[in-house]
Amino acid sequence: MRNVRAFWLLLATLIAAASIVLVGRAHFAVRESSAQTPQADRQEMIQVLRREGLRGAARLKGHYVADIDAHWDFGLFDV
Repeated sequence: MRNVRAFWLLLATLIAAASIVLVGRAHFAVRESSAQTPQADRQEMIQVLRREGLRGAARLKGHYVADIDAHWDFGLFDV
């Protein structure tokens, strides 16, 4: 009985892992197929940055990355 339960648990885990991998690959393939050419993408990004700034670029790319200084107050105590 214990071996049967272990078998079903292992089978369910493998099916879940395979599903996650396949869904991830399908999402990546869809994203790749809808991408523009690098030159056209770069030109469009330059135009959006000029018109709308960083917020427009984040809207176009789907994400925004900024540098954050976690120790911003450390510099206040130097002489």
